[in-house]
Amino acid sequence: MSPAATDATVDGLDTFDDLLARWIDAEARGDPLALEPLLHVDFRGDGPRGYVLAKHEWLDRYRRGDLVNHAFAWEDTQVRAHADTVFVRGIQAQEARYQGEDCSGRFVASLMAVRQDQRWAIVNLQLSRLEEPDPGPVDDLDPDDVRRSSATPAAEIGQVADVADER
Repeated sequence: MSPAATDATVDGLDTFDDLLARWIDAEARGDPLALEPLLHVDFRGDGPRGYVLAKHEWLDRYRRGDLVNHAFAWEDTQVRAHADTVFVRGIQAQEARYQGEDCSGRFVASLMAVRQDQRWAIVNLQLSRLEEPDPGPVDDLDPDDVRRSSATPAAEIGQVADVADER
């Protein structure tokens, strides 16, 4: 990681590490007022069910009380810096409800931030559900079945379900 890219400070904020820590805290608390200055004007949030939210839509989930986090954490954070752009990959673990429905889980999270006018801001967050492997009963597998199943063309598997817009 380039120290010059992540250690720029203006008015008490904004080493990149400060930005990330404040974002995690604000998301955990569901605080749209704390999140607003951390998100770039062109922010887009790509959710695990296929929705894409603009900055105001991301914040509105908290303003309306639709999204309530009971626990929120980032794990296994990996940071790559290139000049005034930082890419972060980690695991977002949450216990949460969206409009009363459980949306808890572990997600592979990719976050992109840029530094403009000496200030860091998050431009994009993309979440994908982290599927835990199902070991299943390995003893019953026939090696020929495994080879055939891994080579099955997608067209033979069936239709792909449409992803519903979860907004």
